[in-house]
Amino acid sequence: MVPIIVTYQSPTKTFVIIVPLISLLEDWERHLKNIGIPYSVFRSSISDFYGSLLILTIVDLAVRREFSEAIGRSYALDSFGGIFIDEVHDVFVSRDFYAYMQSLWGICTLSFPIVVISGTLPITIERPLIAKHNLQTNAVVVH
Repeated sequence: MVPIIVTYQSPTKTFVIIVPLISLLEDWERHLKNIGIPYSVFRSSISDFYGSLLILTIVDLAVRREFSEAIGRSYALDSFGGIFIDEVHDVFVSRDFYAYMQSLWGICTLSFPIVVISGTLPITIERPLIAKHNLQTNAVVVH
């Protein structure tokens, strides 16, 4: 629900929700349809990125050059709001984990919020997860 609330607070900004698994993407789609929230899904093309303020994608697609370019273009137009990474602890199991990290580090040079969400993160993994995502600067942890 956090990404939905933030999107309504910033109705001119595009927000991206990255999930590690297709099944979680489908859950998000089902939930957003049920409550009538417009969204689009980034599948492979920059054009998938436009036309909605809420974009869903999976980690394996977020590593693509087109994804980074779409964020860069949106950011240059001052229309990019930020990234939410849902079930962030599961990102480590993605087959494209290292490509994902490289892509994330590349777009982190732009200034926008990155919010990582996990309802089941063991406290012992919290700090390593923050370090792996290069989120040490200005990190705020909410339990």
